[in-house]
Amino acid sequence: MGALRAIWISVGGHTNKLVQVDPMTGQTKRTMSSPSDLGPVDLDFFQGTLWLSSGTGTIFALDPTTGGIDHMLSVPSGFSGRDYSVAVRASEIWIGALFGGMCVEDPVTGAALSEVVHDDGTQLARAEIGASLFIGSQLVTATGRGITYYDVN
Repeated sequence: MGALRAIWISVGGHTNKLVQVDPMTGQTKRTMSSPSDLGPVDLDFFQGTLWLSSGTGTIFALDPTTGGIDHMLSVPSGFSGRDYSVAVRASEIWIGALFGGMCVEDPVTGAALSEVVHDDGTQLARAEIGASLFIGSQLVTATGRGITYYDVN
């Protein structure tokens, strides 16, 4: 694993922007506007693509060099139509819904692959959905409750 080259920060509210920060100096390397009206909610970086959860029902795949939109995915309507988190790994994008629930889609086509549920079959609750990413085979979420690690096959 190479050295960390940048930290990306999402800034919502009235500014709706993405900020790239140098992890060694803390200096802003670049700022670009968010493609969403509401503002970025969560970010994940995978294989050269910056994934942005907009909070508006659309997930954006961005080129971090140009800021251009490579493609967009819609959140399934059964998940309140509002996204709240995004985590990406090979051939899967995991999308947390604003009011609870999480689904897995194909990151290219947006085709539904599965729904994420607890061992007892219940959906993830709203309080369990937050900033997300994969560390190896574990889905890691940060919420007001703390940081949770889920073992994923």
